[in-house]
Amino acid sequence: MVTPKAWTLPGSWASWPIGVKEAHRFDSIALCEGSPDFLAAHFLTRWEQASHYTRREVQSAPVALLGASVNIHLDALPLFAGKRIRIFPHADKAGYAAAERWAAQLESVGANVDAFNFGGLRQFNGTPVKDLNDSLAMEAASFREAERMLP
Repeated sequence: MVTPKAWTLPGSWASWPIGVKEAHRFDSIALCEGSPDFLAAHFLTRWEQASHYTRREVQSAPVALLGASVNIHLDALPLFAGKRIRIFPHADKAGYAAAERWAAQLESVGANVDAFNFGGLRQFNGTPVKDLNDSLAMEAASFREAERMLP
């Protein structure tokens, strides 16, 4: 039997995407799996808008689902309608399966969906990049290859 890593508070919905209501004014969304990736997405959205960065036209909002096993709550799906969504799945079997499920759900409401592939990217210590949080420690060559990660 597999036990969950965390429990949802009584009365809350584990399938509710964190930040989706706050993302209403943005045309694009960086959809992450898990809270560390959500924090990394916040960092990247601010960094890509900073004055020292050459491509400041990026305007994405971070949104997170806190586990690969959840589906997007049906009441939340309309909040994604018509938006450009880039999913940042974990580079594992559960992450890829979640990305496929979420993409199908999002496409059903008219969202334009793709997923970022971390394949071949490496952290500065040589280990593979497995998720968005790991990408913050990418080596220079991988960073140049994946410079534009957000939608």
